Amino acid sequence: MARPTSHDTRGGSIVPNGCSLHPDCFECPEKPDCVYPGEAAEWVAVHREQQRQARDAEVLRLLKEGLTYEQIAEKLGISERTISRIMVRWFDEAHHKRDSP
Repeated sequence: MARPTSHDTRGGSIVPNGCSLHPDCFECPEKPDCVYPGEAAEWVAVHREQQRQARDAEVLRLLKEGLTYEQIAEKLGISERTISRIMVRWFDEAHHKRDSP
């Protein structure tokens, strides 16, 4: 999906610099109430998921290198709780794949 680049009141494209709800579309916590629904909200959701997957992969890579949760949290600027959640999600996905026919 290509990144929308401008706001068109007729088409509802994204405003990369935000809107009246939040100054940055990529960091906006108001996704369900997006002023520019449809394409913009979908693009932001896809972008966030890609960022999450990249972060999760980096956490797993650092764990394989032997770093502790505390070291990873400091290095990536996330909490140790976030790392725990990533691990739970990873184990759930691995378990699901193993049990699938």
